[in-house]
Amino acid sequence: MSEVFGHGDPLVDFQVSQWKGQVAIEANEYHSKPLGPAFVRYARDIRAQCCAIRLVLARYAEARDADAPEAAVLREVLADLATRFRAHPTHGDVWPPAPSS
Repeated sequence: MSEVFGHGDPLVDFQVSQWKGQVAIEANEYHSKPLGPAFVRYARDIRAQCCAIRLVLARYAEARDADAPEAAVLREVLADLATRFRAHPTHGDVWPPAPSS
């Protein structure tokens, strides 16, 4: 059974499935390696990122269902996060982006 994250929004569902897929790929990559402090920090970072994504998704769904004006902004945030993640999977020195003025 497929898990739906975006509450029926096909763009958000697709992008979150990409995040989930990337986590699975990296988990498989590190599965056979010895667990060290760096891997534990990495796993905790992924968990925190997933919790943050779920929070934004919940806020987006509530705003969208209420036809609130912030729904469009939250959807843009989700799309931007997914695009940046796909373009820069290691994040490097471009993540987080500098605040715009």
